[in-house]
Amino acid sequence: MARLELHHRYKASPNSIFKAFTQPKLLTRWFAPMNMTVPKVDLDLKVGGECCFTMKDKDGNETTTRGRFLEIVPNKK
Repeated sequence: MARLELHHRYKASPNSIFKAFTQPKLLTRWFAPMNMTVPKVDLDLKVGGECCFTMKDKDGNETTTRGRFLEIVPNKK
């Protein structure tokens, strides 16, 4: 199983960042690369829960990424 860790500094509160990563409506606004959209986000926000993101390019090609939440600490990770 692959593991993804993101490290970045944001000029926003920990609460705002947590919401941006855990609320599908917010994720669709920023998660994809510039020329793509995120038409579908499914999150089962609990340890062991699945996350699924579908990104779509301008030609209609879709890419889906899936993962599992290993740890959830509100406003931290």
